[in-house]
Amino acid sequence: MELLRFVTDPLFKGWSRFRGMNQLFAYGFAAGLALAIPLGPIAILMIQTATQRGWRHGAASALGAATVDTTYSLVTFALGSALTAWLGSYRLVLTLIGVSILLFLGLRTLVTNIGLFRTPDNAELPHTQPRSLGATYLTFVSATAINPPTALYFLAIAPSIGPLAGDSPWLGAVVFALGVFVASVGWGNALAAVGTGLRQITTNRVRAALGILGGALIVVLTFGLAANAFNA
Repeated sequence: MELLRFVTDPLFKGWSRFRGMNQLFAYGFAAGLALAIPLGPIAILMIQTATQRGWRHGAASALGAATVDTTYSLVTFALGSALTAWLGSYRLVLTLIGVSILLFLGLRTLVTNIGLFRTPDNAELPHTQPRSLGATYLTFVSATAINPPTALYFLAIAPSIGPLAGDSPWLGAVVFALGVFVASVGWGNALAAVGTGLRQITTNRVRAALGILGGALIVVLTFGLAANAFNA
């Protein structure tokens, strides 16, 4: 009997840990998707980037946003309350910095596309987005990073799913963050595909008109974020 327990106990523990990690990945995927799907300034910028610069830049923008979402989920899952206190102290300042970055990007998109609206349909559009993929990636990292509500979102989730990690909290944090990454980068690439499709089937003036609409939406949503920050 003791021999049987010696063999089966590790198997049951291993299966329990495997099942817990699978659940953590699923929860991370669901959380990342729920965070990414609502239409916000970053999503609009992703579509605009792919429309103006093509699929590769759209994918780079998706990777930039997903990098930040994944980092926030990993850090908040692992550090918990220590990060809560810090974010609580600087939430307004960090939010306003993020709003400033998004407002700049939104106004740049709006002004650039107003100028492009008069471009003939047979003319080649000038480069209106960062020239390198690395620059596109860093632009979206910086625009997404200064966003305390993202970290607080994951912090609210962590206590209810943390026990699934068992005695491996860091492994659980990594598995959860991996699920977030897969969902975030997948949805971002779907938005990039939309932008690339618009690039393929629309004329210069139509793309410029969409850019004006996108820039205006970014500006409006940015003011909404600022108002929420002051009312919080």
